[in-house]
Amino acid sequence: MLFDEEIMEKAIEEKGYSIAFSMDGATPLTNNSIRKGSKMNYVLDTINKIQNKKETKNSQLLKLEVVFVGMSRNIEELL
Repeated sequence: MLFDEEIMEKAIEEKGYSIAFSMDGATPLTNNSIRKGSKMNYVLDTINKIQNKKETKNSQLLKLEVVFVGMSRNIEELL
């Protein structure tokens, strides 16, 4: 899902939102090879933008989560 400014603002300002980002590797090479079509750097940039907006607005309403699926192709990157 692509996040635009309007979606970010709404999620930060309204109570009850949670956004989970799925990552399947600790490096772009691993993540992008497992999650076809994913661009890890874009995902990380989006997470940083949202977190910066939260801090600017002093908002604790939005919960950000990163989900990592461990498998034989990526488990070494957790260690």
